[in-house]
Order: sequence, then structure tokens, then C-alpha cells
Amino acid sequence: MNVITLVYVFCLFYIFIPGNIITLPFKLNKMIIVLIHALIFSTILYFTFPIVENNGISEGMNHCNHEDCDFRESKNGNTCGCVDNNCMDNDGVECN
Repeated sequence: MNVITLVYVFCLFYIFIPGNIITLPFKLNKMIIVLIHALIFSTILYFTFPIVENNGISEGMNHCNHEDCDFRESKNGNTCGCVDNNCMDNDGVECN
């Protein structure tokens, strides 16, 4: 779990605390209101967690095994970067 996912889950949890941001327009038993908020929170988290977890943003470290990939040039002269743990340029050409 990366930091962005942790912040996302925390914010979603904060939003669905009963009476904090979202209030139901009708009066119910307090336990039923908590269960409704929990069900909505769980449903939204279930469907959006994979999207947030795989957003392509990584914090801090480059997870590429090619330490000098940023200093290389591809065969067609473009600068390189780490793509799917391979040293490639933006066109998908492998670097020297």
C-alpha cells in the first residue's frame, strides 16, 4: 500500500463518518445509520481501491533495476526512462 492509497482510504473514511459531511435526510435508529454509512463506504472502497492502488504514481524511489537508465540514450537518440522494469524511451525503443 502506498501513501496515496492510505490518504485516499483515510479521506473516504472521514467522509463517511455519520453526521460529519454526509447526513441522511430521514430519521432512523443510530445503529442503522452507522450500518448504512459503513455499507456505502465499503462499496465505494471495494470498487475504487484497485484504481487508486494501480494509479502509476510511485513515491520516492525508482523501482527500476537499471540504476543508470535516466542517463542513457535510445537507439533513435531519445532519452530513456524505466518502463515496466525495462530501460526504454517514450516510443518503446530499448536503450543502449
